Amino acid sequence: MNPDWAISARSSVLRTLVGQDSFELYKACCLNRDQILLAQTVHTRVEEHLAHVLMQASAFGHNLALKCSMFRNDKADAEKKIRELEQSLESAKAAEKEALEAKTIADAQVAALGSQLSATIEEDEYKQSLANARLQGARDFLKSPVFKTAIDVQSAQFLNDGFDKCIAQVVHLKGFAEGFDQSCLDSSLDGQLQPYPPETAPDPSEEDEFASLIDEIGYVP
Repeated sequence: MNPDWAISARSSVLRTLVGQDSFELYKACCLNRDQILLAQTVHTRVEEHLAHVLMQASAFGHNLALKCSMFRNDKADAEKKIRELEQSLESAKAAEKEALEAKTIADAQVAALGSQLSATIEEDEYKQSLANARLQGARDFLKSPVFKTAIDVQSAQFLNDGFDKCIAQVVHLKGFAEGFDQSCLDSSLDGQLQPYPPETAPDPSEEDEFASLIDEIGYVP
């Protein structure tokens, strides 16, 4: 803002010569050795020089005021930026804390899944080893003399049961009389010439774990 240059009624300007006040001001500010040169200078020249100096001082003050205003604005911007960075830092710290907590939970879940998977693998390996042992045991049994003897005994039992059924059909038909027609006998029926009850069909969803040994051993029951 420009200063108020209005001259008051009590101003010394109205009671002194032109440049006299400036001359006195210069005398107070100059060194003793410079006052001789000042005394030889016309007062109007002193006034002009002082006005020039005041204009330079005013320009310097105005420039300084502008720089101060710029510095204040820069300071305000810097403080605002600092606050924004501090808020960003707090947000980043909160996000980092949440990420660490999530990582801890994820690590615990991974560890639990790893333990579960390890236990599952061990259980599957145990089941597979048990199945292999059962299959090998069945293979050894089918190749053993004990199994051959069991087959022979079962075959003899089937033969004996068939013979008894045939005798029962003959008795039922009174076939011991002379001229009996043997074509009336039917091996698919029981001793009373009645059909056998239907056998329960195996469940197709149930897999025979020893079925692979039939082709391997060559045995058909």
